[in-house]
Amino acid sequence: DHSVPSVLLSLQLSRDAERLVSAAPVLLTSINPGEHQEQASKIRNDIARLSGVLDSLKQYQLDASVIDQIASAVDWLTLNLISMETTVRNALAIGEQRTAISQNALELASVIQLALEPKLEELNYEADAASTWKGIQEGQDVYTQPPKDIASLRSALNLRFELATLADRLAAIGLIDGREKLNSSSQQFSDSLDRIKALVQQVDPARNHTIADHAALFYTYVEGSKSVLRIRLLEFEARQNAQRLLTESMNASQQLTQTIERLVRDTEEEIKWAGDAARQERRTGTTLLIVVVALSLLSSVLVVWLYVERSLIRRLTGLSSSM
Repeated sequence: DHSVPSVLLSLQLSRDAERLVSAAPVLLTSINPGEHQEQASKIRNDIARLSGVLDSLKQYQLDASVIDQIASAVDWLTLNLISMETTVRNALAIGEQRTAISQNALELASVIQLALEPKLEELNYEADAASTWKGIQEGQDVYTQPPKDIASLRSALNLRFELATLADRLAAIGLIDGREKLNSSSQQFSDSLDRIKALVQQVDPARNHTIADHAALFYTYVEGSKSVLRIRLLEFEARQNAQRLLTESMNASQQLTQTIERLVRDTEEEIKWAGDAARQERRTGTTLLIVVVALSLLSSVLVVWLYVERSLIRRLTGLSSSM
C-alpha cells in the first residue's frame, strides 16, 4: 500500500520529464514569435504537471535524501527549460531586428543606386559625345575618350555592383551558421565596404552629396555595434545558449531517471523482502494451524476415550446391569 503507489508516481514523474525534454527541441525550431508562444505554452503546462506529480510524491514517507535528489533534478530541469524558452524568445526578437536592418540596408542600397542613375547617364552621355569625334591620322579613324570620364563611369558601375552584392550578402546572413563562418563573412564584408568607400570618393562626391550621405548611413548597417553582422552574432550566441540549456535539461532528466531507477530497485528489494516475510508468515501460520488441528483431534480422541468410553459408558453399563 505504501511502496507501490510511490513507485508508480516516481515512474510517472520520470516519463513526464523525458517527454518534456523530448518536446523542448521544438522551441529551437520556432521561426516566429507566434509559433514560439504556442510551443512555450505547452512546455509550461508540462512543467506545471511535473511539479504537481512531484508534490504528490512528497506526500509519501520516502527516504529524505532520495526526495531531495528528485526535487533537485526537477528544479534544475524546469529552471533550464524556462531559461531556454526565454533565450529562444530573445533570439527570435534579435532575428526580427536583424531582418529589419537587412531590409533597411537593401532599401538604402536601392536608394543609392537610384541616386547613381543620373551620374551614370551623365557619364554615358559624355562618353558617347567624346566617341563621336573622329580624328584622322594616317588614313585611320581614331576615337578618343577622356580618361577621367571613363574612370568615373567605371567607378560608378563598380559602385552599383558592389552595393548590390553587399546588400544581397546582408540579406542572406541569416543563413550563415557558425562563429567561424560569421567571422569569415565579417572579413568579406569589411573588404567589400572598403571598396565601396573608395568608389564613393571616386564618383565625384562634390556633386553627389546625396550618395555620400546615404553611403555613410549604409556603412552603419555593415560595421559597428548595430550592424547586421553584429546582431547576427548576438542571435547566434543566443541560439548557442539555448542549445546549452537544452543539453543541461537532458542531463537533468537523465539524473532524475537514474535517481528514480535507484528508488525503484530499492523498492523492488523492499517488496521482495516483504513478500518473502509474508510467505514465511504464511508457512508458519499453516504449520501452526496443522499443529492446532492435530492437537484438537488428539484432544477429541482423548476426551472420547478417557471420559466417554471409560466413564460414562461404563457407568451406564453398570447401571443397566444393576437394574
